[in-house]
Amino acid sequence: MEPLKSQIILVTLLLLCCGMVHNVLVEEVAQAHNQFSLDIYNKLLEEASTGGNDPGNLFFGPISITTAIVIAMLGTSGQPEQEMISAMRLTSFVDKEPGLLHATFKELAAQLYVSSVNCTLLSANGIFAEQTHPFVQKYLDDVMTYYDAEIDEVDFLNAYETVRLAINEWVENKTNDKIKDLIPKGAVDDTTAMVIVNAIYFKGLWKTPFLPQKTKHASFYGPGGSDICVNMMYNLSNTFGYTESKELDSKVLKLPYDCEENRKLSMYVILPNAMDGLPDLEEAIGDNYGKVAKLLSSTNEQEVKVWLPRFTFEYSFSVKNILKSLGMQAIFEPNGITEMSQYNLSVSDVIHKAFVEVNEEGTEASAATAITVGTTSINLDPPKKFRADHPFLFVIADENTKAILFMGRVVTPTECEKTTTTTMRTSPRTYPKCIYCKPCYKDGIKYRFGAYLPKRCFDRYCKCGPDGKL
Repeated sequence: MEPLKSQIILVTLLLLCCGMVHNVLVEEVAQAHNQFSLDIYNKLLEEASTGGNDPGNLFFGPISITTAIVIAMLGTSGQPEQEMISAMRLTSFVDKEPGLLHATFKELAAQLYVSSVNCTLLSANGIFAEQTHPFVQKYLDDVMTYYDAEIDEVDFLNAYETVRLAINEWVENKTNDKIKDLIPKGAVDDTTAMVIVNAIYFKGLWKTPFLPQKTKHASFYGPGGSDICVNMMYNLSNTFGYTESKELDSKVLKLPYDCEENRKLSMYVILPNAMDGLPDLEEAIGDNYGKVAKLLSSTNEQEVKVWLPRFTFEYSFSVKNILKSLGMQAIFEPNGITEMSQYNLSVSDVIHKAFVEVNEEGTEASAATAITVGTTSINLDPPKKFRADHPFLFVIADENTKAILFMGRVVTPTECEKTTTTTMRTSPRTYPKCIYCKPCYKDGIKYRFGAYLPKRCFDRYCKCGPDGKL
């Protein structure tokens, strides 16, 4: 009789647990995670640039991917485990603190996943196991101990499609309906043994919100000189974390969320000075997360005028080839997973999907990752100006642990809603009223109210903002 063929699918959804590990160890694991996050970002950028195309918008939840992989790591030993540790930049930590890796991730989760009225960060783990498959009890016990996972026995053998739909519904519920159809049709079948789900949901209100009435249509200058009409949020001269970097030819804005006193979550927007400077910024950062960490930690409170576009998008991709290119090879080969089941298994794919929405109130974001495993298959200076009207990077991070929750690049924000249609006139008209910006008028800039020169064109050249106009 042939041994039962099997597959395991891991779908990331983040954990909620507690522990007694020193904060220094938590920060070390978070630093390794951050470097691993940048490695994934660079590989993702490389994949998306195939054929010389601009990669466009990218967004993912690296903490979700990291969590899915360390859950899978519990089922490995020998070379597969060592490759995972190395690819995740954890070799130094494991050498110094053998046996503490999963306990430290448990404590990291306990510090990360604390929610309040204005700052919600939720997570859950679910393991959906084929009811007839002989799993190793120690693996299941460790997953519950370190990652607080819910374990459900399901019937992949006779009703795999029903189970797939149920798992996707579970993910939707855990991510406030933001991540839909995570596991695509055909990803599971009657040989599937397990699906491990790990997802994260975040919703945070700005500590200093943008006023909706200040949001106006404005230009965002994308690749190739494209002019995109966006809903540009505006925050007049409030205090934000801000810094400028000559090394990276960019500026950084820190937008904190309104969490309780002992919780510190923020979005960092890294804006290149040049309109088309995002590729150069990414190249300058390279694979050195230390440059990013230095940049984010150097912000200081000062008065800043902020222009930031609203944007909403989702992004999904397979992480399998990225992980293999980072040196994580053995888990995708036969017998790569040996400590999870009485039968040897291997990872067949890693799928990730993420959603983000940034508006006047704050940010809503979520992410989920699926790993399929089978058998052989303040000052006196004038306010600074931070005008994000061209492509930029952004990072959502926990300031206490320094761990990255989400990161991405914005190249084409959500476009303006088309509410009215205007017909271009062929003959000139005169208008009795003009709007001037005093400082810019000295440079010869004048905007005639009602003229067919779009208001956003005036905003492009006027550096004083809407309050500078008469």
